[in-house]
Amino acid sequence: MARIGIVNCSNSTQEMSCASVVCLADMRKRRDFFEKYSPGEQLDLVGIISCAGCPTLAAPEKILRKVRAIAEFRQQFSF
Repeated sequence: MARIGIVNCSNSTQEMSCASVVCLADMRKRRDFFEKYSPGEQLDLVGIISCAGCPTLAAPEKILRKVRAIAEFRQQFSF
């Protein structure tokens, strides 16, 4: 099972009222970036986060911190 985290741009999200629906549809239909996952492979969406926004000198480190948080996330509860 592939664990998926989506990082979106906070500037684009605010200006375009993005709700990440295109990313979610692409994941479900295995389009674009998600083409590398086979149709039978289960994808586990573990989070959607926004970057720190541009321009800022601290943006790369803030983005990497958020990506690490998603990558290291382990679900502790079953629903």
